[in-house]
Amino acid sequence: MMKKLAGLFLVMMGIFVLAVSAGLNVLGWINPIESKAQQQSIAYEEAETIEFDVKSQDITIIRHDKDTVDIQSNGQDNIDVSTTNDNVVIRQDNTSWLSLLFFETSSEWEVKIPASFSGELKANGGSSDINVDNGNETIRSLQIIVASGDVDIRHMAVDDLELSAKSGDFSITDVSSNQSSVETISGDMEIDQFKGPLTATLTSGGIDASFEKFEESTIEVTSGDVDVSVGEADIRLDCSVVSGDISNELTLDSVEQTQRHLSGVKGSGSDDLIIETVSGDINIR
Repeated sequence: MMKKLAGLFLVMMGIFVLAVSAGLNVLGWINPIESKAQQQSIAYEEAETIEFDVKSQDITIIRHDKDTVDIQSNGQDNIDVSTTNDNVVIRQDNTSWLSLLFFETSSEWEVKIPASFSGELKANGGSSDINVDNGNETIRSLQIIVASGDVDIRHMAVDDLELSAKSGDFSITDVSSNQSSVETISGDMEIDQFKGPLTATLTSGGIDASFEKFEESTIEVTSGDVDVSVGEADIRLDCSVVSGDISNELTLDSVEQTQRHLSGVKGSGSDDLIIETVSGDINIR
């Protein structure tokens, strides 16, 4: 009896493997729309919000001089676009039976948005890398939330900046912001030519931040090193560490320093810089 059951199980497994293989082989002619690269052009009518909601797509967002939102995908995914009021929402469509039957594969989207867009840009990703080059344009807000993936943003002015990742590295270059919140649980942050206030929170990872125009900022790290360059800014510094060293290259007045704490004033001390880390070294320059 057991031999018969084992034989039946092997036969069923063989049929399943053949079915999956056959389905993959005929994927192109069963559903040619999903087997080819996708391209869409969306009419743009002064939208207030452009939002992306994907699971496994890497997205690169750039500007162009057209009055359309153009999307080019190199994968087999369907692109679902909905427009409501002043919002454009672009999603990865997983409703087809093929996407449910076969394993999901990642793809890359190149998205071009109008140079005139100045509203809210949002991206929610599962396992996704998000890259935004804003061409030195100004937008009201940028919000990027990913579960696992790297985020790279550059060349923009934004009123409100929010970046969040459970696992992933952040690269921020030539960005100015009136308020910002960047947070990662596992990953590093590389920030260069930043202008404005910065609030950065890292659980496991280091941060290297260089300010072109420093404003009041707070950096909190659980496990990782902190390296901050404030340029010629006048700051009021307060650093503390539980396990690690603090080094300072600035000329400070009113210095108070112990092995685990450093405070002092540079110039007028017009803006606070607060750095706290549990395990890691701190370097200020």
